[in-house]
Amino acid sequence: MSIRARPLLLRKAACAVAGEVFDITLDRLGSFSRVRVAWLAPSVAPVALTELQSSSVHQLDEQDFVLESRAYRPHVTLARKVAGLEPCAHDPVRFRADSFALFHSRSTPQGVVYDRIEEWPLEAG
Repeated sequence: MSIRARPLLLRKAACAVAGEVFDITLDRLGSFSRVRVAWLAPSVAPVALTELQSSSVHQLDEQDFVLESRAYRPHVTLARKVAGLEPCAHDPVRFRADSFALFHSRSTPQGVVYDRIEEWPLEAG
């Protein structure tokens, strides 16, 4: 079942996700050339982030969602329709993640719009 097919079950899965607050440093700039997206990413993903992603996958699997098979690559999308960028070091951008959110993306003539559906706090470590 696709993620778009059952929004109530998607929320149910997200409510059951467990994770802890973590600090993250984004220090790599690059792009996904096939989809022409520029990104900023951590050179090393925090353990708490990978555990949060694993908890999300587990909860979605419990609700019979069909998930992508490609490896998880944490990143922040900076721009779309970008020619390929060779990955390189970038001045570090550091922040604390104390929640996670469910977004719905939709294409408009002006570009992609991300609507926040709901947000959940992470546990203090």
